[in-house]
Amino acid sequence: MNDFFASIYEMFNLYGAALEQHLYGLNSTCEGYDPVGPYTTFGLALLISSFLMNVVYYYVINHPRFNRWFHWLIIAVGNSLLNGIFAFYMINNDLSIGNICKDIIDKITVADCFWFAFTNAIWSFIFFTAFSFSMRWWSNNCSTTPIPQ
Repeated sequence: MNDFFASIYEMFNLYGAALEQHLYGLNSTCEGYDPVGPYTTFGLALLISSFLMNVVYYYVINHPRFNRWFHWLIIAVGNSLLNGIFAFYMINNDLSIGNICKDIIDKITVADCFWFAFTNAIWSFIFFTAFSFSMRWWSNNCSTTPIPQ
């Protein structure tokens, strides 16, 4: 599963190779890779939060006053921001406490953490949109949001 999420996140390649190694699972002792690296953690959090935010929008809120595209966009952007903040906090926390391999910790900057958070936010928006088009059909009031039929 780590390979799957690594291939998705590394598609944009906005952050450095050293951070990629850490996210792939290079352990703090620099002796090998953990089978479940941070890519898996971030990927699963992204999928679960995007799915749950869709459930909230289409089945919990589900009100005629909130079936416009800009209401959907507010939820989508909120989901992206939450995932971006989560990613930045976790990676920056690893960087600040030194929970990164000593060989690569000097090559990782806060800017790399920001760009990974931005990548996570972009993928969050993409998966939110994909879930949206697969879940909207059964909503009573929001089945035509974000794009009318």
